[in-house]
Amino acid sequence: MVKQPKPPSSTVYIEGGSGPGDRRRQGFSKLLKDPDNKRSPSIKLGGSRSKAIKLFCDSPDADPVLLMDSECALLDPDPVQHLFERKDIDAARAALMEAKKQDVFLMIETMENWLIADMECVSPNNFRTAVLVRIRVNGNVESISKAEAEKVVAECLPTNQSKGDRMQLIEKVDPQVLSQRASEFARLLKRLHS
Repeated sequence: MVKQPKPPSSTVYIEGGSGPGDRRRQGFSKLLKDPDNKRSPSIKLGGSRSKAIKLFCDSPDADPVLLMDSECALLDPDPVQHLFERKDIDAARAALMEAKKQDVFLMIETMENWLIADMECVSPNNFRTAVLVRIRVNGNVESISKAEAEKVVAECLPTNQSKGDRMQLIEKVDPQVLSQRASEFARLLKRLHS
């Protein structure tokens, strides 16, 4: 029997962080790993929102994906259109013109929302606040505002943790739990693993 070659994994461009040694890649790589074939997508941290968009749009990779914070409630159900509505991407607006909905994904409203989805794993000794907030929104972490998500995460995690430290904590989130509590993440996994 001839083994079929594995298709190339996707490259995921994420806003935030930068530099080849950035340890935050590990967190997203583990979170987005395909459990069936044990392959992780290549993670590239793009720095600013505009820079991440430009890197994604100019990508030489065969299968690029863009992952960004929505920064607010969705202005449009299409993630590309949502980004067009935001003023903070003006420098990258022209580059984004060719992007397709199936290649652009949003952390609604921020990555902190994803941490809240599985705070029991992220901060097992101090997660009560996050669980209460999640219960209040019926488990759907995408309906929690950016301000509230950041406040909850700040209350549950040590005060000396930077945004970069939080990005690394994403590796502790169970992808199955997050898929149930964030439909945009479920859409991302389907795109990466099919």
